[in-house]
Amino acid sequence: MKITLYSNDYSDFKEGLNPEVERSIKILKKKFKFSVLRLLAFDKDRIAIPLQLPVQRPVGGTVDGIDIRPKEDILLVINNNLYPVVAPRVYSDRKDFPINVLSHLYVKRDKDKPTALCLVRGNLNEWYADKRIIDIIRLSEEWFFKAACGILNEDAEEFDPARLEGYNGYFIYKYNDLKPLVADNARFIPSYGFAILLQSIAKEKVKNKKQQWVYKVYKHIPAPLIKKINDNIVEEANSVLRKDGLNERVLFGLIVWANDSRVIDKYFTSLPRNYGELERFCNNIDIDLYRIIKFFGLIDKRWLVKSLQK
Repeated sequence: MKITLYSNDYSDFKEGLNPEVERSIKILKKKFKFSVLRLLAFDKDRIAIPLQLPVQRPVGGTVDGIDIRPKEDILLVINNNLYPVVAPRVYSDRKDFPINVLSHLYVKRDKDKPTALCLVRGNLNEWYADKRIIDIIRLSEEWFFKAACGILNEDAEEFDPARLEGYNGYFIYKYNDLKPLVADNARFIPSYGFAILLQSIAKEKVKNKKQQWVYKVYKHIPAPLIKKINDNIVEEANSVLRKDGLNERVLFGLIVWANDSRVIDKYFTSLPRNYGELERFCNNIDIDLYRIIKFFGLIDKRWLVKSLQK
């Protein structure tokens, strides 16, 4: 079976190596019995090393026939400037890797780039602080073993939250406030699965980084209160923001859900980049976003498309 690899799209890395990176590469050469390892330029700061990991699979085949192979191609990505403070990342090198049926993968900004494996539940840099390069190889082999056996999810059938790569900012909400809206199907109107939220948006300065957006959800607005939105609720919210000395802008948002209660067993490793992609994304999971926003009537779709494409 021919395998198409992302590593074929990258050029050789030609810059000098951090001494710590050089030491780790020597360890990798010994582990994989290579006299030479290919070093690729993943981006301006990071090196990608193509490797093949052996995978222990169940004797009877992988669970549900998932396409995990006896040898899996990976890209071991190391920051040449910040290693070992910044831990290496492991990406699947396969362009046909079954990302839609596996949890513990990072959501990426560019859908045409490789997908990173989520190897630890905590902070990877903290985990790696007392480890060596060989430990992340062993951890990756364990990840593929769990994927082949269908045991990546440790919390039974709970849907693991996804981690984002290449994104910044925060969306702050109380899970116990929003979950009942969906679980109890608390629709604003009977026709569509959505509820209206009062929230705010602000820019936050981050040391050594660009400003990032911070969204906060304050409360759910049920249908009986809709006539009081412009008077009482916004006034209340602005009062709170002024009192706290926060430079935030009040706005209204939606939480939307599918028209039925079927379980969606697919994972998504790339997110919509504009409104058109967002509509298609929602349609695939039975959410009619266009009609919801049209009913909501607080924004003009043409303006939204233009603003989200900036």
